[in-house]
Amino acid sequence: MKLEILLLLTVTSITTTETGKDKKVFVPTNEWKVIDEGQSIPAGLHVRINLQTGRKEAKLLDAEDRSEEKNSALMMSAVSHDDTERPNDDPTSTHSRLKDALKNIPDEGFEYSEEKLKEITKKFRTYENIKEEFEEMNMKIKSDFQLMSDLLVKYQSIEDKLDLNEYRALFEDLDYLLHQIDNANDFVTAGGLDTIILPNLSNQTVPELRIHSVKLLGILVQNNPKGQIAAFEKNVGSILFQMLAQSANISTSELSSLMFAIGGLLRKFPLAQAELLSSPGLKILVDLLGKPIDYKIKMKCLLLLADLIREYDEIAGNVGASKTKVNQATDIKSRLVTTEYCTIMIDLMLIHRQDYLESLYIADDMLNVLILSKEVCEPHWSGSSIFRHTLLAIKTNFEQQKNGTDFDNFELNGIVEKLDRLQTFWSDHGAINDEL
Repeated sequence: MKLEILLLLTVTSITTTETGKDKKVFVPTNEWKVIDEGQSIPAGLHVRINLQTGRKEAKLLDAEDRSEEKNSALMMSAVSHDDTERPNDDPTSTHSRLKDALKNIPDEGFEYSEEKLKEITKKFRTYENIKEEFEEMNMKIKSDFQLMSDLLVKYQSIEDKLDLNEYRALFEDLDYLLHQIDNANDFVTAGGLDTIILPNLSNQTVPELRIHSVKLLGILVQNNPKGQIAAFEKNVGSILFQMLAQSANISTSELSSLMFAIGGLLRKFPLAQAELLSSPGLKILVDLLGKPIDYKIKMKCLLLLADLIREYDEIAGNVGASKTKVNQATDIKSRLVTTEYCTIMIDLMLIHRQDYLESLYIADDMLNVLILSKEVCEPHWSGSSIFRHTLLAIKTNFEQQKNGTDFDNFELNGIVEKLDRLQTFWSDHGAINDEL
């Protein structure tokens, strides 16, 4: 099927000259004919551009076309078809012609009677109507600070009832509000630490309410220096570590919330690290890795320790040879050497080997921890054939899975690359390199 663009044109006048001589006039027929370059055409023809040839063509109007021409409200006018604009084409005149043409558009029944307009108006409310309705409702929009203040008052009013449903709703509202740092700081200013968090950490006997309070604390201190300082000054960190030391007697959910809050309090807060990771704080974290608890909790602990090592390396690199007193106090590497951290890591690699093979995410997290810890644990790991053979087995398994596996090869390559980095490290430190 030919692709065509049909243009219906009414030609009012044709006056085309070239170097003072008239060009040949186009003689139309009932069939399409090619219009030669610069050729004049009479008025009232069908004109089209043939998209296959790129040439203009014209023919006489059919009877049906003439009927459509009479009923058309707007017709395009063409004075010349030599692809040049008329030098005397006045924009004002063109605008006037279009305006006159628009006046001839039939209204198609768009005029409504007064009764019809009233009927339509009843379906919509005016601005004044809406304003009156809002005033009648006496709506008052409260700020987030006002909402938190109201929640603190409400908390005190429901303490005696011990209605868990009311507590759940209240903590849900606070969780939502405190995710914004400004609101979290307002919560501190309004006395939220003293009113809600501290009492539930110290004296609460209902595990669910303790968990809600610890989670709320974790939200308060996440990437929020003001929240961290306020909690640190209230000695919240020591309370959290005391609770963590009782890990054998608390649920996985509570352990998870504790790690969330402790991580938020320690990350990017050297002063808290210096005080809370002194004995027995760091030992409590390391001992947690060797306890029979959910492996996800252990991974949270490992990732926290890895982040603290990374922070220390960044601070040490910026400070250089002249380390500050705070930098020395937060030397997590030196402190880890005095614990069972490196030995426990060997056990974790052996016990959870299958977990690493089944999940690239777990394997990747663990390898990141190993790479950050390699300088601390190199003497232990390089002398452990079990540890090196475990890493070798994991590497071999991942290399075999590159073909015909559900795992993404890009992610697999990243895992193998990190295992190679560990191999290179031990090779540089004189470890047996034919085992890994």
